Amino acid sequence: MKPSRPTLAAALILATSLPTAAAATFEAFEGDGFGEWQTTGTAFGLSPVHGKLDGMNAPLTGHADEAFALSAHGGAEAVGTLLSPEFTIKESYIAFLVAGGDHAGKTAVQLLVDDKVAMEATGKRSLRFEPAQFDVAALKGKKARIRVIDDEQGDWGIIAVDHIVFTGYANTKFPPSTKGGKPHVAGLIAAPGLPGATIPVGSSLKVEADFEGQQITSPTALTFDEQGNIYVSETHRFRFGIEDNRNNLFWYLDDLAAQTVDDRAKLHEKWKGKVTMEHMTSKSEVIRRFSDTNGDGTLDKMSVFSDGYNDVLDGTAAGVFFHDGALYFACIPKIYMLRDTNNDGVADEKKVVEEGFGVRVSLSGHDLNGFTLGPDGRIYGTIGDRGYSLVTKEGKEYHYPNEGAAFRFEPDGTGFEVFHTGLRNPKEIAFDEFGDAFSVDNNSDQGDAARIVYLVEGGETGWQMEHQTMHTFHRSIGLENRPPNRWMDEKMWEMRNDTQPAYILPPSAILTSGPSGLTYHPGSGFLESEKGRFLICDYKGGAANSGIWSFKMEPDGAGMKMADARQFLWGVAATDVEYSFDGRVFITDFVTGWQSHDAGRLLSVSAGENTYLAAETKDAAKLISDGFNQRESAELAQLLTHPDSRVRLRAQIALTRKPDAIEVFKKAVASENQIERIHGIWGLGIVARRGAVPSPWGEFAMLPKKGLREDAANAIVPLLKDPDPEIRTQAARAIADSPLVGNELPLGGMLSDDSPRVRFAAGIAIGKMKAIGHYSAILDFLKRTTTATFSCATRGSTRWSTSPPTPARSARWPRTNLPPCASPPWSPCAASRASRSPASSTIPNPRCRTR
Repeated sequence: MKPSRPTLAAALILATSLPTAAAATFEAFEGDGFGEWQTTGTAFGLSPVHGKLDGMNAPLTGHADEAFALSAHGGAEAVGTLLSPEFTIKESYIAFLVAGGDHAGKTAVQLLVDDKVAMEATGKRSLRFEPAQFDVAALKGKKARIRVIDDEQGDWGIIAVDHIVFTGYANTKFPPSTKGGKPHVAGLIAAPGLPGATIPVGSSLKVEADFEGQQITSPTALTFDEQGNIYVSETHRFRFGIEDNRNNLFWYLDDLAAQTVDDRAKLHEKWKGKVTMEHMTSKSEVIRRFSDTNGDGTLDKMSVFSDGYNDVLDGTAAGVFFHDGALYFACIPKIYMLRDTNNDGVADEKKVVEEGFGVRVSLSGHDLNGFTLGPDGRIYGTIGDRGYSLVTKEGKEYHYPNEGAAFRFEPDGTGFEVFHTGLRNPKEIAFDEFGDAFSVDNNSDQGDAARIVYLVEGGETGWQMEHQTMHTFHRSIGLENRPPNRWMDEKMWEMRNDTQPAYILPPSAILTSGPSGLTYHPGSGFLESEKGRFLICDYKGGAANSGIWSFKMEPDGAGMKMADARQFLWGVAATDVEYSFDGRVFITDFVTGWQSHDAGRLLSVSAGENTYLAAETKDAAKLISDGFNQRESAELAQLLTHPDSRVRLRAQIALTRKPDAIEVFKKAVASENQIERIHGIWGLGIVARRGAVPSPWGEFAMLPKKGLREDAANAIVPLLKDPDPEIRTQAARAIADSPLVGNELPLGGMLSDDSPRVRFAAGIAIGKMKAIGHYSAILDFLKRTTTATFSCATRGSTRWSTSPPTPARSARWPRTNLPPCASPPWSPCAASRASRSPASSTIPNPRCRTR
């Protein structure tokens, strides 16, 4: 029986690159014609395209060099093909860039063998080029051609391809876009003072600190306290005590066998003849604090806030987050809470939130990662597949030594729990204004891609460390040839498709190659063009190919999808990015490389006079500096409509500590302002779950008076039938942690709601509340649910619906008196069969195959 389970949020990337095989460019599409390629129809014109054709709303981006092939000559109505000369397949992969429509067989790049389509790739309904590849190892020696086809005249009836490469390496790197021979990114301009860097139009960049001036070294993450002091975590041990299995294959089997942190300690003791204890412990991770003491805009004081993290088991200083007087610090094997009681810039109190992270050595960077404040007042973070094995303060066991997860805990360190599992190397968590949580998970160098992951209650993404073993380390376990690998064979890393097992939640988008720090625009500050968007660092080992992406997510049925993505800042080796309270964007710059070194920078990007809602941004900084607990309830209630989400959330949390909290929140949910209503629901949800939000140091932690939790929960119940589907969604989420009896709530009826988002939230609530009285409603729902809808909308109701999410089985199997692979309608195995199409109904659920 597998026990239960629970984030360098910002930090260093984490999947260190392997040497690349030689690559030969087959076609770069940079000439004034197509050469030996044959064309039919009119769609591709007579030559490659430089930029945007007449009739297009926007140019294509992300191409290599200057030009590319595009089937938009004559608009979407035009059709045609582009056929390559014949070639012999000699390498294992054919890699290329593709954009445009997603019509299989109609807007596609196709590999023809014996004049038949052997493989094909489409765009993703995007004008941004994305990497794609054909794994042709089994076709070596065959004669082949590449055909680019446009046979679609409707929506997204175009296809574009660029830079076709024959290579022996799965993760091909493509040249950057250029204009006139110089690097070019649409919407960005050169940043004076930092050669090679480009920043958004209307902004300016400043080097706030560097190694020569302020000793900043190999920075991984940053955060701000309420007064605007900046804390930066540094890794001095990355490859100097924080090791990587790829460099130490002699201990791989021992690492694979490790089940606890103590087991890893024994591994290092066993192999100290090869990797000495002096090497493992000679350097310490560091947290620095930077301050502007006179308000002139210059960081004139630096102090080492905390160090001494050089134990043999200590991991990367991968994440820092300041909240309510405490600095939360992620450093395997522990999560720390640090406090500076006399404001001298040095932490003098240290508390361990939880420990037991980093069961395996794994790959460097797969560590604990940074934190954020959730809409429920809890601290959220992630852990990579170095794994974890721990018992919480409340006695709850989590034992998942071979996968990563997302977790949360109360600000005082109590109530640690895991809520999403099966992650590989997730980075920081960020919430949008509706409380939807996202992270980014790194690729595994098998030809898969980094993924935007929608984190949900009870979510499972499917990664196990064994997937890496089967690929990277198969020889270390005695296998000459790579064995089958479910991660790749069942396309678990890809967007939703019929090959995937039904128990996983597939990624919501594909973006970046080396994801690191993640954040979300707070609603005021910087440029208006970033409102409603996320920023994600993409670190690729050096400044030229690294930077920060801006992307927007939107609902897609019960799930989420990417609306668009663009480069926000480029030419900087960014490891973390955060919005300061005064409206600037701050970035930690690792400078270069895959190991700790004597270099590093802290950068800021400012919109100056272009700052969005400048007055409100200034107000937000002062409100946060002054604090919230001392404010009266009426003022806090008004702040629930402030443009800055950080102000709203802190006002909401402070309200939970007021005696009239429920009445204030009830007035908020009666507002006509949707965001105010949502914060009212979140506040009621906190009170219903536990009463007041505790402070990091134990204040406001008294148990609520009898009936208080029920009163708050009962104020949420009418909102389950609110006309606004978003309010119904938020109400279902909040009620799930209340003390009410789920069978007495209208949750079963919500499984028939017109909104799949509502159905999803209701299903999760049914599972969390163990409301088996809604069993027949679940059955009815399953009967009318399609495969795609099932994947996104019923995870919660098919999981945990018959008993509590016990630590031993919470993330995978409902606890019943039947074997795990029996087939009641609510079991994951039955769910898998229910979601298969008739053509594939004989394929068993992989979970059943492997247990």
